[in-house]
Order: sequence, then C-alpha cells, then structure tokens
Amino acid sequence: MSALSKRKLTFIFLAIGIGAAALLVIKLGPQTILDNLILFAPAFPIILAIEAASNLLSIVGWYYSFNPNDRPPLPRLQLINFASLPLSGALPSGQAGEVLKGNLLRGRAAGPEIVSSLVVYNYLHIGTTALVMAAGPVLALICAEFQPTVALALLGISLAMVAVMAGLGVFLRLGVFQRVTGWMSRLPLKSLKSDHLQDWAKDVDGRFRQVWNERRGDLLRASAFLILGRLVQIGEVYVILYHLGLEPTVSVAAIAFSGTALANYLLLALPAREGFLEGSAYVVFELLGLSGVAGLSMEIARRLRKIAYQIFGLVLLFFMARD
Repeated sequence: MSALSKRKLTFIFLAIGIGAAALLVIKLGPQTILDNLILFAPAFPIILAIEAASNLLSIVGWYYSFNPNDRPPLPRLQLINFASLPLSGALPSGQAGEVLKGNLLRGRAAGPEIVSSLVVYNYLHIGTTALVMAAGPVLALICAEFQPTVALALLGISLAMVAVMAGLGVFLRLGVFQRVTGWMSRLPLKSLKSDHLQDWAKDVDGRFRQVWNERRGDLLRASAFLILGRLVQIGEVYVILYHLGLEPTVSVAAIAFSGTALANYLLLALPAREGFLEGSAYVVFELLGLSGVAGLSMEIARRLRKIAYQIFGLVLLFFMARD
C-alpha cells in the first residue's frame, strides 16, 4: 500500500478512537467522572504511572517477538502502543488496536514479520495473563483469606485458559495461516486465489515456527516482561483499594485482579464494554466477600485512567497520522 493509503487508514482509526473516547465519557457521565476524579485525585498520578509501567514492560515483550534482524526501535514500538490505546476497546474482541499497530509499522518492518510478531505477542499476552490470574487464587488459598470454593473455581478457570493457550500454540505451529488462506482460496472470490497471498501466509507461518524452534530465549524474555507487566497491574489494584480505605493485603489485590481480568476476557465480544465491566467488578467483589461498591469504584478509577490514556494516545496518533 502507498504512504497515502496508510495515512488515510490511520486517520480512519483516529476517527474511531475519538468516537470510542467520546462514548466512554458519555456512558460514565461528566458528573460521575468529576466526582471520581476528585475522589481519586491524590492517587491518580500513581495509577497513571503504574499503567505506564505496565505498558512499557509489556511492549518490551512485543519487541522480543520480532526477529532480531527485523526489530523496529523499541521507543517507536512504545509510541505506537500508546497511540493504539484509544482503539483497544473500540470494537468487539479488542483487536482494533492490533490492526492499528500493524498499520503504523508498515514500511518499518516486513509485513509478514509484523503479523507474526503481533500473533506471538498477543498469544503470549493472553497466556501470561492466565498464569498471573492463576497465581491470585493460589496465593489466596495459601493465606486462607477467602472462601476456598470461590478461589478454587477461579483457579480452575485460569488453569483451563492456560491449557487452551497451550493447545492453541500447537495449532499455530501447524501452519494456521496457510490453512486459512487455503480454505479461503476455495471461495468464489478471485482476490483470495492470489499466489502472493499464499506466499505471504507461508512466510508468516515460517516466521512463527522459527520463533518457537530457534528463538526460545526470546520467547522466555518476552514472557518474563509480560508477566512483570501483569504483576504491576496487581499493584494498581492494591493502590486503588488502599486509597478506598480497605487496607488490602497482597493476596486480596491479586485475587481481585484475577477475578476482574477474567470478567474482562469474558466480555471481550462487547465493544468498549462500558457499564458491563463496572457491573462485573461489583459481582466479582461480592463473590469474593469484599465490598461490591469498592469493586465498582475500582473499575471506575480504571476507566478514568483509560480515558486519560485515550486522550494521550489520540494526540500521539494525530501526529503519527501526519508522518
């Protein structure tokens, strides 16, 4: 694609991001935003700093998902990630931000390398999140601070996610992109029968297998930074709950993170998920024997943090769209 078409596509993403940010503000309501900004004002800079640290650590994981000879500069990846945040929840499945990342990287890395890096990164992101989610109920069971039934149920679901991701990893190593494009080539659309498309899919699959077979060290480094990013998010939960006057322990923050992270994955099919995450946090906290109102307040605080980074990301995206 030409530079002009890349620019046009970026401006389309910018418009979608502005709409998503506006929708979030409208759904929460200006008065709710103002009231909670006042409530969380002392802790808000810390919450923003924790989220920045989580993102920076996670994108180092993306950096190691690239072939060493085709890695874009890490600072560029960090900027692209922040610019993609307004799109992360704009459409169902939350993958609009990944498409934007790929668009912003065009011309800075080979197309198949961009796709394979994003596949590896998202695969590891979900897998490592599931591992950290499992750690929450394990810690809760060790500390005996919650009903064992709830902690065991959450542990079982988290381990099931880990098992599913392990199975998906085997499937991806079998050449999923070639299989999909092969199936698509049977459809009555001439554009899907292109040899170029088949060669592109073969290249993506080859790069993905190369990661697994020859670059285990990069996989371990990427996973380690992604795990660190999730652990930092547990710190965010701790800070919010402490600010609400709950005097949380590490195990409380960990299992609260696990329960709300699970709810987030279950709601991925919903665009933006406004209102649903807040309600799910209330339910999760009640099931854990915590204050449902505290769960609701925590999720609103995280929404305010999201709005702040959406605005920051939109500014970055505006300037990147003009490149």
